[in-house]
Amino acid sequence: SILQSQTNYVIRINRGGQFTYANPAFLETFEYSEQDVQHVLFSQTIFPKDLARCQQVANDCWNNPGKISRLLIRKPIGQSRQFLWTEWEFLALQDEGGQVNEIQGIGLNVSEKLQTQQIKEDAIRTLSYAMTYAKMGSWKMDFVSSELSLSREFKALLAMDDEDPDKISMDAFLHTYIVPEDFNMVSDELASAIQQKENMGYETTLSCRVITKQGWMRYLSIKGRVVDEQMQFGIAQDITSQKESENALLNSEQKFRLLAENSEDI
Repeated sequence: SILQSQTNYVIRINRGGQFTYANPAFLETFEYSEQDVQHVLFSQTIFPKDLARCQQVANDCWNNPGKISRLLIRKPIGQSRQFLWTEWEFLALQDEGGQVNEIQGIGLNVSEKLQTQQIKEDAIRTLSYAMTYAKMGSWKMDFVSSELSLSREFKALLAMDDEDPDKISMDAFLHTYIVPEDFNMVSDELASAIQQKENMGYETTLSCRVITKQGWMRYLSIKGRVVDEQMQFGIAQDITSQKESENALLNSEQKFRLLAENSEDI
């Protein structure tokens, strides 16, 4: 039968919490025999800390026949501490007389899926830490809507709050954050990127001053590349310390030059 041959886990449980059915995939994976499940309660096949959630799902099923209740849970393998992450859909079944005496559960092993998701989240978190440490943030410009999408790290460079929208119109961004003296330069560079949207790989490179939400002036180095006809992706880095050092060195050189030029008069 289909139930016997499928790889999903299929179980049925009565109102007493006893198994009335478990397909071969369930028995083999979790190391139970058909005799075992006849003498064990479902509550004995899960970790104690998950019992309350399972009971809540069971109550939802009993009170709402025909409605699917979903559950993500760790399922122990046999009597060991090893487990699989499983995702279940539970549904109370009605018999021919309309009585509800069983809950059917169909489960799937999602351990690999969750592991992949965790690796992805860890990678994103590590990248975020690295970009924050380097005072960098990413941005995207939508050529169609003329909107900029700012990463959380870019928003931090502008001292924006987490609650502030991630998207902002290009015009609003220019008028809100770009120092007036740099407005035309930045506007022209972004407009040039839009004009070059069919030129894959076209790059934008500029340095400009911004006024953060807290009113501080910062220097940003901004680079971007056209990735398709609808979008440009780029990176911004806070280079304020570098610029301040360069300006300090320039002022020092100017003072030294003036001193050298006037030394004969001393």
